[in-house]
Formats: sequence, structure tokens, C-alpha cells
Amino acid sequence: FAVFEGIQAVLAVAMLYLVPQILASVAPSFGGQNKVLSATKLYVFSMTPAWIGMMFGILPVIGWLGAIVGGIYGIYLFWQHVTEAMSVPEDKKVNYVIVAVLAIAVVSWVISAIAHSIAGAMFVSSIVHPGRVF
Repeated sequence: FAVFEGIQAVLAVAMLYLVPQILASVAPSFGGQNKVLSATKLYVFSMTPAWIGMMFGILPVIGWLGAIVGGIYGIYLFWQHVTEAMSVPEDKKVNYVIVAVLAIAVVSWVISAIAHSIAGAMFVSSIVHPGRVF
């Protein structure tokens, strides 16, 4: 599991580059501005509660609760600050937030799938070639 967590952490850092690019490039379709720096600030600011909530995953009974609460609060923060950060008009804010949340979810799913594939390949390789060290 340690290998998987490490791979996923590295790929999550890649999300810090990819997601703001997507958020900024989609904003003009909703009347906003294509500002990558503002999208980066908005993404990091709104994802911080989710990241903190995920740290509660080490607690077996209530870990999932921390992740859910952090994720919901992150979406709330995104909602509250999207107008000032991306200049999205109020009448198009709902649609932009829905598209942004879906984009973040899809990118997260792809990152997780890549991490599982890499970790799985390393696990299979260690079974097939038990003496090989990476």
C-alpha cells in the first residue's frame, strides 16, 4: 500500500497543474475569465478542507466522515469564491460549479486509476520476478 500511496501522491501533485488549467479554460464558456493563477488559488483554497478531511482516513471508524465533510465544505468554499476568482457571472455560477466539480472528479478518478495500474504492475512484477528490486 505504501507504493500505491506514494504513486498517488506524485500524481496528485500533477493535479495541481492540470485542474487549474481546465478550470481556467472552461471559465470563458460561462462568461468568466481565463486566469490560470486565479484558478490555481481557487482550487487549492477550496481543496484544502478535503485534503485535511482525507487525513482522517487513518481513523478506521470516522475517517470516511472527515473526507465527506471536508469535500462538502470544499465545494461550499468553491461556490462562495468562484465569482471573485474567475469572474463568472452570478447567473452562470451554478453551471460553472457543476462542470468544475465534475471535471475535478473525473481527473481524480483518472489519477486514481493510473496509480492503481502502476502499483498493480509493480505488484505483479514482484511476484513474477521475486528477486528483482526496483
